[in-house]
Amino acid sequence: MDDLVYPGPLEVRTKDGETQLRGAPFGPAGVSSVEFPDGTCWEVDHADPSRVVLVSVDGDLDRSFLLRELLGQERFDLACAQLGAQRAAKPAGARLRADVRIADGTGLTSGPPLGWPGADSSVGAAILAVDAAGNDSELPLVRVAAGVEFLSMVTGGAPRRILGPLTAQVVSGLAVTARVVGPEDLENLPAGSEKSLHRLESMLRQALREHAELELPFRGLLDLLRSAARDGRAGRAAGLGAELAVSRLLELRSSESSTTFWEPGGAEPLGSEVHAEDFVDVSVDGPGQVVVRTARLHSGKWVRVLRLDGLVPLALVPLLPDGLVLEALAVVPPELSLGEMVVQLVDPGELVGLQRPLDLVRAAVEAGRTAARYWRLEQFQEASEAWTECSRLWRAAGDDSRAGEARERAASLPSWNRFPPQRTLLADELGSGSD
Repeated sequence: MDDLVYPGPLEVRTKDGETQLRGAPFGPAGVSSVEFPDGTCWEVDHADPSRVVLVSVDGDLDRSFLLRELLGQERFDLACAQLGAQRAAKPAGARLRADVRIADGTGLTSGPPLGWPGADSSVGAAILAVDAAGNDSELPLVRVAAGVEFLSMVTGGAPRRILGPLTAQVVSGLAVTARVVGPEDLENLPAGSEKSLHRLESMLRQALREHAELELPFRGLLDLLRSAARDGRAGRAAGLGAELAVSRLLELRSSESSTTFWEPGGAEPLGSEVHAEDFVDVSVDGPGQVVVRTARLHSGKWVRVLRLDGLVPLALVPLLPDGLVLEALAVVPPELSLGEMVVQLVDPGELVGLQRPLDLVRAAVEAGRTAARYWRLEQFQEASEAWTECSRLWRAAGDDSRAGEARERAASLPSWNRFPPQRTLLADELGSGSD
């Protein structure tokens, strides 16, 4: 039990040949994710990468090497036994669910507390690095820094054993990205980046020793770094990155949205008081059919259903009279449960600009990622300001839960989440603070 990545309580679900390991929902900074060559997707909370959000694999649980490594043999076997018993008792194709014990055997629960003590933070940091290496909105130099730092993280232990299959695709990405790094990348670095560039050069040379195919792509980049060091060009635009980040946050400010968000599983609209005449009821009426019932005062509105993972639109249908209430029937992918969807009531005027609520969510996540980066850099005042803006944007988007979490983080800095510790990534030091 000493080498577990996730010792806290989790949940396993399986249906139609797909198995998911589920933790807590993602927080206000969204997720960082990696996709393995076999299609496995692993998501962690971006602000606390030791916190698993979702691992999705093809096939049954008992065939997954990755989930065996994440849970440990004993808990893995117990979960397999639970699923096997359900499979024998339920009809073919039914969704199966197993609770994963806490590592010390103190019981069964279906969701982990935030920042569960003992979670392997080194694996989470490596996932953050892979995610940053593939982020096209970052400067090529920052993406290269993230990629080579990932390679330096997977030289042994749990990171190498579990994340080793990602090495080939990271190396392939580095070979492409390194060729497009230009002098402007160095000129726009934050002030005081010299030490970070020395670390980058050291990691580049380490990667070359282990991956000879990077020799040609890295040759020009190493020449550029040596030339910049001689000329003192690195960081010439002192403080530019921080100014861009502050400017970006100011641009994110927007007026409150009138869209009302509901998370199925309860009748309360997020971000508002619930009155008897203003209820919403979300239920399933057969596979792939979501029924929404609400008060007649919402006459003329439409129901929009989004997938919780990525907020991808799934259905848009009008509310129609049904006795004393309004009702809408939305058709969605049958494999989704209510907990995997978000339901909104939308005014007709908003249907022309469907992206606005999603834009608020994207802006909130971006502000959260900026705050998380400042926190890792121990720039606590900047982190607090970014978390405050993140909270405002989540509130505007109708998600009081994530707004509250961001607000708590803003108020409790610098002590927030000091355990488990988080390492500062080289990409954090060289990045502009915006995603």
